[in-house]
Amino acid sequence: CCNDEQTFFIVTFSCYVAAVGLVWRSPVFKPFKLWTTLMHEFSHACGAWLTCNKVTGIEVHWNEGGLTHWQGDTRRMTMSKHVVLPAGYLGSTLWGVLTILSVSNYGWARVTGCVMLTACVICLAYAIFGKSNEERTPLIACCIAFGALLGTTTVLSYVMGGDPGSHNHIWDLLLYSVLLFVGTLNAMYATVDIYDDTISRT
Repeated sequence: CCNDEQTFFIVTFSCYVAAVGLVWRSPVFKPFKLWTTLMHEFSHACGAWLTCNKVTGIEVHWNEGGLTHWQGDTRRMTMSKHVVLPAGYLGSTLWGVLTILSVSNYGWARVTGCVMLTACVICLAYAIFGKSNEERTPLIACCIAFGALLGTTTVLSYVMGGDPGSHNHIWDLLLYSVLLFVGTLNAMYATVDIYDDTISRT
C-alpha cells in the first residue's frame, strides 16, 4: 500500500511520536519543550499582527511558560482577543502540521527551514530589544540554538543537497529529519499541554 518513501516517513514519524511521548517529562528534554513554547508565543504574536495590533515583547521562561506582550486599539480589542488568545495552541499545531507536510518535498523543506529560521530571528530580536518582565536568557538561548540548527541544516541542504524532490542525499535527509522532529514537537505540544493544564489537574 506504500512505496519506500511513504514507508520511511511513516516509520520515522511514528518513532518520533513514541520518543517524544516517552521522554516528554524528562529534564533532558527541556530545551525541546522551550522550543515548543517559543513557537506557541510566536503564534500569539502572529495572531496579534494579523489583527493589526502591535507586539512589544515575547518571553519564554525556564519553567516552560511564556508571555507575549501586545497592544492595540481598544475599540477592536475584544475581537482581537478572540484571535490572539487561541492562536497559541492553534498556531503550534498548524506550525507542526505544515512542517511535517513540508518534508514530502525537499524544495518545500528548504523553504520551511528558512521560514522557521526567520521566526527564530524575529523572536531573538524581541528577546533582546522587546519588553520583558523576567529573564531574557531562555528565549535568547532557544533562538540561537534552534536558529543555528535550522539554519545550518537548511544551508547545507541548499548548497550540498540534491535537486528538490530527490531523497538520496545525506544533507537533504538531515534537514528532513530535523524538520520532521521539530514539526512533531509542535504538533504534539498543544495536546500534551492542554492535557497537563486541564484533565490531569481535575
